Amino acid sequence: MTHFRISHLNWFKNFGNSPVSAKYMKIRRKKCESSSDTGSEENNSDSEITANFELVDPIKNHYHGIQALLSRLFVGLNLDLSTLVDQIIHQSDASSVLIQDHGEETVFGIICALSLTPSSTDTQEWKLFNQQLIDWICEKFKNHQELRSMITSKHCALLFNERFVNIPEIIGSTMCQSLKDELVSVVPYCLIFR
Repeated sequence: MTHFRISHLNWFKNFGNSPVSAKYMKIRRKKCESSSDTGSEENNSDSEITANFELVDPIKNHYHGIQALLSRLFVGLNLDLSTLVDQIIHQSDASSVLIQDHGEETVFGIICALSLTPSSTDTQEWKLFNQQLIDWICEKFKNHQELRSMITSKHCALLFNERFVNIPEIIGSTMCQSLKDELVSVVPYCLIFR
């Protein structure tokens, strides 16, 4: 588990139409108001937000947050992403989700190396989805003839690195380093990553 702390100006600004935006904007105003001892109105654009995050293995409670993040990636894919999310949660050795460390289950980001290599433990739903995903990727990049053979080779993984727009980039590099460390530790005992 990786813990890190960030301080960033206007971190929660411009969350857009995210379902959590109103909730965190209220927390932001509340923190700004409670930190004001003078009683005068503070300029919220200069207020500092401190947020504590941690990278944890994905669990069932993160299901909807992961699905929301990944749905932006697969626009035009006429498949139910629930099979993909189930596989990410099942293959948690090389996956992490970014959450706040105070126990909420809101997923702010995900990083995952999802093996496309067939395994004897794969469900029938995953095998079907995996094939349709490979077909979709190859269709998107049909000018690259050798892509299908590379994807269907023995050892291929699909890397996901998605997070909310306003998450500072230092967290992205921390997430990548965490995934690298996970892969180094999982390769010796996990057949699908050998």
